[in-house]
Amino acid sequence: MVYTLLMHLHATGGRPLAVAAGVSFLLAGAKLALGLFSGSLTLLASAADSFADAAMSTLNAWGYRWARTPPDANHPFGHGKLEGVLSVGQGMLLIGILASLVVGSLLGLAEGRALPRVDVAVASLIAGGLVSAMLTLGLQRVSATDDSLLIKADAAHYRLDFLSATVAVGGLLAAGHFKLAWLDPLLCLVIAALMLPDCFRLLRSGGAVLLDEALPDEEIARVRGVLEELDLSYHGLRTRRSGPLSFVEVHVALDPRTPLGDAHHLVQAIASDIREAVEGQVRVLVHPDAAGLADSIDHVLDESSEAEAQKSGGGRGHHHAHGHDHQPNHEHEEAREA
Repeated sequence: MVYTLLMHLHATGGRPLAVAAGVSFLLAGAKLALGLFSGSLTLLASAADSFADAAMSTLNAWGYRWARTPPDANHPFGHGKLEGVLSVGQGMLLIGILASLVVGSLLGLAEGRALPRVDVAVASLIAGGLVSAMLTLGLQRVSATDDSLLIKADAAHYRLDFLSATVAVGGLLAAGHFKLAWLDPLLCLVIAALMLPDCFRLLRSGGAVLLDEALPDEEIARVRGVLEELDLSYHGLRTRRSGPLSFVEVHVALDPRTPLGDAHHLVQAIASDIREAVEGQVRVLVHPDAAGLADSIDHVLDESSEAEAQKSGGGRGHHHAHGHDHQPNHEHEEAREA
């Protein structure tokens, strides 16, 4: 039912992240109550994770809409970097939650705990795991058509919930059968270990947006393919992503005698071809340069790129006479577009 609702909301322009948040709050409240009743640290750890998921889904639902707000006078490049900010914030929040779970589990192992009510804890975790599985499938389907960092982050959270519940159910059943109370805090540590890689992935992906990391290699290759088909000398190819928007900038060298009007039509045609080659929403700036004349803006960048290419083996970066691959200096880029 949850999966069907997410698909319907996405197809009709609804808010699947808001639905995921609402379901998570209900699930977290139920886990907390049953965890206190059963005395299971594993179930309480799962409740803490669900509360974190609910809070993050709520924040993501707001951030998703705000990141897609059209550019304005104060934000001429849009609001897409908000997705990176929220992704990093979620990663840091999850690490804090993991730290508290680890401390509680270590105390439980050191001090000893009574065996929890396994039947209540297992039933709760099975129900929660099924809900998390439906949320995961729904959000993964949504992210397949909407390349949003926030939707992918939410899907990762709920996938982790499902895996954690699966591990916890098996462990609690073993604890109840063999009367091993120490398995409960130990399973809490296992859940924390399973969550840690996703925390670092969130920090990595959010940081990539905030630090203007280049687009994936396959997308850059498609841009290069467009440029090389034209048999023009080009340099200064720079790419980055900001939320739903991708940015591409490149300098093409034209004959200095080319009339301004012809140069304008040519760079517009190149930009159009690049937009068709790159997936999603793309903003393209093609800057015409006079062949044979130095480009002072790119001089320092070209030198650093060439040194980098030589350091890594010298095979990357030459396109016709001028093509160096380097990352953006966005202070110059924004100054030119402004």
